[in-house]
Amino acid sequence: MMFLVAAATGLTAYLMKDVINKIFVDRNHMAVWLLGGALIGLYLVKGFAGYVQAVTLAKIGNRIIADYQKRLFDNVLAQGIPFFARQHSTEFLNRMNSGAAGARMVLDLLITSIGRDMLTLIFLIAVMVIQEPVMAFVCLVILPVVVLAVRRLIRRARQVVKRTSSAPARCCRPCRKRCRASAP
Repeated sequence: MMFLVAAATGLTAYLMKDVINKIFVDRNHMAVWLLGGALIGLYLVKGFAGYVQAVTLAKIGNRIIADYQKRLFDNVLAQGIPFFARQHSTEFLNRMNSGAAGARMVLDLLITSIGRDMLTLIFLIAVMVIQEPVMAFVCLVILPVVVLAVRRLIRRARQVVKRTSSAPARCCRPCRKRCRASAP
């Protein structure tokens, strides 16, 4: 389902060129219906796939929480009375719930950001390369090199400013007091 969400996002971006050119530049009235229907279909697929993905992740997450809570509960039952005397019962419940929910949130975040977002990025880069190869070359190859070069220049400029501003003022006399000639 993540693949479908990412593909629908990429196809939507791919169709935007036709939407602008055929509807607004060429003023093709039939293209309004065709491209509008295609966009509606893409967004329906994207919404359905997103829903199924969310439900699937929720089921997996709930199963993880249930297994984690069962292991925690078994571990708590194996403890002796001194363990329970040291801590309040609400602390046990809080640890059980927050630990399991934290594990689920991390899993959801990792799966959606690595899976769906990475696939979306790949599809959008593919659309960029297909529609404007020269611009894609500039953005993907030349721009990072320029950014690294500018970053290096900024570092050097900071070092020069730091060296010149932190250097002590020199006096023309050996007394080490600032004289009028070196004063700003």
